[in-house]
Amino acid sequence: REALAFDCSEPIPRAHFFSAQDGQPSDYPATAVPVELLEEDGVAREAQIRFGFPFPKGAIRNLENVRVLSAAKEPVPSQKSITALWPDQSVRWVLLQFRAPLAANERTEYFVEFGSGVQDPIAEHPRMLTESAEQIHVDTGVLQADISKTAFRLLEQVTCQGKAVGSFAPEGICAVNEGGERFGSASAAPSLVEITENGPQNAT
Repeated sequence: REALAFDCSEPIPRAHFFSAQDGQPSDYPATAVPVELLEEDGVAREAQIRFGFPFPKGAIRNLENVRVLSAAKEPVPSQKSITALWPDQSVRWVLLQFRAPLAANERTEYFVEFGSGVQDPIAEHPRMLTESAEQIHVDTGVLQADISKTAFRLLEQVTCQGKAVGSFAPEGICAVNEGGERFGSASAAPSLVEITENGPQNAT
């Protein structure tokens, strides 16, 4: 059979996020847009919701004027990232992420509310990742770990609920040839370690 060939010459697309820009203050009226959620697997769970949401030109310039509401119209914690701006530098698209408890096969509505008079009363929790010149520290609240920038060992100093779980060996991932010679991944630094997304709900 002919072997499959994959063209890896094209770079992997990267997420691009923007900061809110100063400009003419918006006076857009408060608007709540319903978003339907449907649990289709027949399993009650806390679902991780993630979707892009578009805004009219000039409607908002600050993410504080956007919030997610539950079916009971109560604010819920969310992570918001600007992914596109209009030519006037107002917000065009936002990536919204939040958790929603869903019963098996439940269909419900949440709401995205925005406008100049809207204020998100829920302070954003600390971001999951902190970065230094040597490493990236991960803290999900339950699990903590370090990712080295100087040696490829995947995860180091892993703890879960306050208890030490372990680390990859100092030599990293190791391969051994037929002569018994060992080759450890930690002998070289990773070509690139960078944060593309960092918030309380999700980080990459």
